[in-house]
Amino acid sequence: LNKKKAWNIRLTVTDDDGATNSKTQVITVSNRTPVADFSFSSSTIYNDTTVTFTDKSNDPDGDTLTYKWEYQEPNSTTWTQFSTEKNPTKVLNKKK
Repeated sequence: LNKKKAWNIRLTVTDDDGATNSKTQVITVSNRTPVADFSFSSSTIYNDTTVTFTDKSNDPDGDTLTYKWEYQEPNSTTWTQFSTEKNPTKVLNKKK
């Protein structure tokens, strides 16, 4: 979601005779999209190897991030969630 927040800004000017005039404008402040990134170890992964995933994501606005890690098995089109931790581990087994 890209939430936008509208700020109303008003300027009032007064001259030395006490006459005033105001102008109001709306400034829309947008939330920037977070950037998902991660690395994993080790570089060579065998059957029954525990893989450690390291989150490298960031949010340009400094917002708190939540995580949803998923995998897709070979020859599958289905994504399966395996963690909501920042830096999870997962044992990968090849299918027989």
